[in-house]
This record gives sequence, C-alpha cells and structure tokens, in this order.
Amino acid sequence: MTSDQEEQNGRGIAHLISFGLAAAGLATIIQLATLPKLDHSLLVTVYGFAFAIPVLVTSGLAVHPATEVNLGQSNFKFLLFVLYYFGTLAFVVAVGGLFFHFSFISGMAYVAATLICAVVARRIETGH
Repeated sequence: MTSDQEEQNGRGIAHLISFGLAAAGLATIIQLATLPKLDHSLLVTVYGFAFAIPVLVTSGLAVHPATEVNLGQSNFKFLLFVLYYFGTLAFVVAVGGLFFHFSFISGMAYVAATLICAVVARRIETGH
C-alpha cells in the first residue's frame, strides 16, 4: 500500500467517524424533541450536540476523499484538527449529559471511564 493510499484510507475513516458521531447526535436530538420538558443535564446534551453536529459534519466533509480540499496547507490542517477536536469533545460532553440525566452515579461512571480512556489513548499515542 502506498503512502497516498494510506492517507486516503485514513481520510475515509475520519469521514465515517465524523458523520457517524453527527448522525448519533441527530438521532438523540430527535428523541429529545419529543419530551415535554428537559432537565439541566438534558439541556447540556442539547447544547453539546448543537455545537458538535455541524462541526463534525464540516470536518467530515473536509476530509472526504471526493472533495477537492488541499490538505497540504498547514493552517487548514490545524483548523481542521481544532474543529474535529472540539466537535468530538462537545459530543463527549453531550453524551455525559445523557448519563447524568439517568443518575449521578451513571454520570460519574461515564466521566471516570472517559478520563481513563483518554489517559490510555494518550499513552498509546506517545508510546509510553
């Protein structure tokens, strides 16, 4: 596999992840729209998805192999990384709001698991 093929595969995976997260957020918002009243934790969910969905769709479109975006520009790559990072972070916060809606304990279990996974992912990334 050549370097160009590997880059295109990576872009395809990023595309799928971005749109998959956005679709999950949209499905959640559709379900929340049927509720007569939202508590504070569900409002956190709505606000998180309100930010995450358009940001993830935009970053997904930018890395789609069919788009003619020049990813060679370092400023554009950095902006795309920042958008994807904050979109994903907003998604994680929104899902956390759902868990806190069910109970404080389930919310704290979600926070603990998220922090543990973030540390493990960081260690894998840095090779430590």
